[in-house]
Amino acid sequence: MNWKEFWNQKSLEGNAQKQVGRIKNGVVMPLLTLSLIADDIKQKIDLQANDKLLDVCCGNGLLSLELAKYCNQVTAVDFSEMLINDAMVKHIDSNILFKQVDALNLKLDEQFDKIILYFSFQYFDTFQKGFEVINNLNKHMKPGAILLIGDVPDLAKKDVYYDNFSKKLRLVKQNFFRQNDMGKFWSEEEMNRICQSLGLKGEFMQQKSELPFSNYRFDYLIKK
Repeated sequence: MNWKEFWNQKSLEGNAQKQVGRIKNGVVMPLLTLSLIADDIKQKIDLQANDKLLDVCCGNGLLSLELAKYCNQVTAVDFSEMLINDAMVKHIDSNILFKQVDALNLKLDEQFDKIILYFSFQYFDTFQKGFEVINNLNKHMKPGAILLIGDVPDLAKKDVYYDNFSKKLRLVKQNFFRQNDMGKFWSEEEMNRICQSLGLKGEFMQQKSELPFSNYRFDYLIKK
């Protein structure tokens, strides 16, 4: 799957939520849901007013903007030039610095208090890519920093998502043409293995029931 082409195409959607896949059962999520997600992230990473936050795979900056209310500065990166350009235009007066950067080749000249990679880890669709991304993020963490890999499709709950014949047939077709737009379902064991190999402390976390995809997704908290 060519993910950059996929997300550049998504950027052409007229609705900001649709641009970053924030839809459920074909319906655009209310903005209140975004606020709930931001508040949940804030609590999990203990986001403070003086923190510098790195938001990886930020898309058009919708979530970055919510989190920027709670911290000193946000550096938000994404590999889609079209989504980043859109974010720069819409959020020019905020405390967010947007950069077009691929998380697989992340080389910034600073470290951060908190880092998030939310609703995007599935698109690093092999174990090796997932390892490389977390390894790169580890290099950008200050001592004592916190990294949240959030909203990750859970391999143990794959059948919860593919819960009917139509979805299963779609999966077969997409896999045949190598165009599976769900990416990779990750396991707790895989996440633990990556952290152990990098000398990091990882914690598997179930999502709160009020979050939109809590029935088949998890969060994973990493501390340096």
